[in-house]
Amino acid sequence: MTLAEFLERVVRPNMMEFQFDGDERAAFNAIAAVDALAAHFFMWCKQRAHPLAAGCRDDTDFRETLARRDANFEIFRDVAKAQKHVDLTRGTPTVKSADQIALGFFASLGEVAFGDSDTRVLIQTNKGHIVEGRLVVGLALDFLVREMRQAGAV
Repeated sequence: MTLAEFLERVVRPNMMEFQFDGDERAAFNAIAAVDALAAHFFMWCKQRAHPLAAGCRDDTDFRETLARRDANFEIFRDVAKAQKHVDLTRGTPTVKSADQIALGFFASLGEVAFGDSDTRVLIQTNKGHIVEGRLVVGLALDFLVREMRQAGAV
């Protein structure tokens, strides 16, 4: 499967489901799909000796390179890692634990309640900021697609 096919057949359908359903399962699938897209993009760059992957030993290094280029992608990267590894113990991630990703709702400006029946997936950063999951994942995907287009990958 090419990078463009993976984007259209796997990533976009998962993103559409998350955008419309917004539940935790759809969020998990969308996050995993966008994270996998970054790995596919790394392999594409590596196979072509693209400068974006220069100095990257693996897809983890590549994600770090991307995170330095976009603050939202940095949050997304840490959310994806926390989702996979539950607790992050190395470095200084923006999101340290999978427990910082939960269903909740904005009760009023500045107030958040986790675990309620609203379909928003909310992410609490280590600095205490609350961000909406669909926005974080959507902006990360937008950034990744822009980078892929600039590289000539799609």
